Amino acid sequence: MEESITARRFIAPLSHDIPRHWLPGNEAVSSLLNAYTILVPANEAFYIRTLNACTPRLQDDGLRQRCQAFIRQEAQHGVAHKRYWDNLDAQGYAYRGIERVVDRGIFRVMDRVAPLWLRVSLVSCVEHINAFLGYEFLAQAILANADPRVRDLMEWHFAEEIEHRAVAFDLLQAVSPRYPVRVIGAVMTTTLFYLLLASLAALLLAGWPLVANGHVAAADASPRRRARYGSTHPWTPARLPASPIPSLPSGGRRCPGRHRVGAAGGCGAAFDRANAAANLNENSPVLQPAGGHGLDVAGRIRKPMIPKTIRARVERASCRCTAGTIRNFRHG
Repeated sequence: MEESITARRFIAPLSHDIPRHWLPGNEAVSSLLNAYTILVPANEAFYIRTLNACTPRLQDDGLRQRCQAFIRQEAQHGVAHKRYWDNLDAQGYAYRGIERVVDRGIFRVMDRVAPLWLRVSLVSCVEHINAFLGYEFLAQAILANADPRVRDLMEWHFAEEIEHRAVAFDLLQAVSPRYPVRVIGAVMTTTLFYLLLASLAALLLAGWPLVANGHVAAADASPRRRARYGSTHPWTPARLPASPIPSLPSGGRRCPGRHRVGAAGGCGAAFDRANAAANLNENSPVLQPAGGHGLDVAGRIRKPMIPKTIRARVERASCRCTAGTIRNFRHG
């Protein structure tokens, strides 16, 4: 069974009229995935730093290439979810201080004090659980009634989590194949990451933290916002930028598939930032469509991956030059 891991850019627009609870009748799920969106950029950066530390030590060229493809996909996930942060600002959430504490107080500290084998074990466990949850969300159509703009973002992410689900586990087997290492990673992941995710989701569901009296707290506003609006300027959707990613002039920079940059700038600015984070260039062969479909985790799970109805939405939400890869997943 062959594996195909292709980095795609999420280019669908995320307008600022998306409601706070974008899944009608299920505020718990929308709050959980909003919390997930807040934590994703720091998580993905931690994964990228961990795999970058491992790849120079790998003797297997095939595994090294798979890790590089994994890094490219994770970089795009961080960029896309960070775009949605502007929507969370418009909805009134004051979360950036919490996100900075998590990034600097947990992930950055783990970079300095945790051994490499432990960090790889954590990444392997998180990726395994994410792939399982992603499959269940897609197979059970949990987001069928969600706002289509957020649904496209989440299903695109879930599809790629399924696609690269075996990479971190195979890397762990190459770095430290001992079973106790996997157990330690599972225990730490459950008590650290998912407890943090559930706690943040509960706070969002309860309506906290919100912008007090329609104002952004000075500690939660970025320096650029404080300079432009002041520390207590009313932060309303009308004052937000028109687009979360600046548009690029038509006819300017093209994506690897040679498509012109669209009005949303999806093939431009976001892709450039992800490439810079992953040390890529636009001629990288991994950005082109490839055949085959994802490996099963440890070669044991034999389930259909992406339902046909979801496949079409993922194709529309991602850049057309790489959307063809989604069709390579076998259904049924």
